Amino acid sequence: MKRRALVKSTILFGIIAAFLGFIYLSNPIVLNGSNSTVENPGGDKDIVIHFHNEGISRVQLKEVLINKRVNNEVELGISYDTSQIVQSGTDNKLIVFGELDSEYVNPQIPSEEIVGIINRKEMTPIHYGLRIKDYGEPIESITIKYRYLGFPVSKEFTFTNGL
Repeated sequence: MKRRALVKSTILFGIIAAFLGFIYLSNPIVLNGSNSTVENPGGDKDIVIHFHNEGISRVQLKEVLINKRVNNEVELGISYDTSQIVQSGTDNKLIVFGELDSEYVNPQIPSEEIVGIINRKEMTPIHYGLRIKDYGEPIESITIKYRYLGFPVSKEFTFTNGL
């Protein structure tokens, strides 16, 4: 009887460890490899870093560290029902910026479905970006802390030449 309980608990522990390993190793947040910079009339520069969620579930952003320091000037940008990427300084009313945890980041929509989604006009989020407002020094790293499948996860991106 003890042997059977030991086998069951070992299997259960293995399943839990595999699930947690999947969550922490999958890291669904992926940078698109592009960003946009807009210089405001006052001389301030806004940088928008484009990203998407390659995971199986939605993600909720919690905090963004720039060069390993907390920065309160980071906002989540979402473009709804438009093929236009998230960018600062545009008059497009379908691109909205807000608090990091104000909206979920849904899994990336397959490209063949985007035209149909735009035509339905249901305010579906399509593109995501992080807007960093008026950051004065070169950005060498960004750490994104978020919740994925209910668990806290973080992912660090480094930039060898800075942003």
